[in-house]
Amino acid sequence: MWHSMSRDMKGLYEVRVRNRKTLYRLFCILDSNGAKYGLSGPALVLVSGGTKPVGQDMPSDVYADAVDYRDRYTATTPRPIVR
Repeated sequence: MWHSMSRDMKGLYEVRVRNRKTLYRLFCILDSNGAKYGLSGPALVLVSGGTKPVGQDMPSDVYADAVDYRDRYTATTPRPIVR
């Protein structure tokens, strides 16, 4: 499952995967200007992720890290990219 985030998480997309009793979350940015920053074109940028047991809340620091990494990525030129 894939969807866009809102509020403080605006600009991030969340990929959701469930495997048995564990939920996995990846937080990504869709960078349509990737070529402008040295990539070969538009890019899907993974900024962070987390796991949690089914039925429990994701720790709030996982979301805070995603926001921090999003802000760092979008504020840096050239973009901080690992290939």
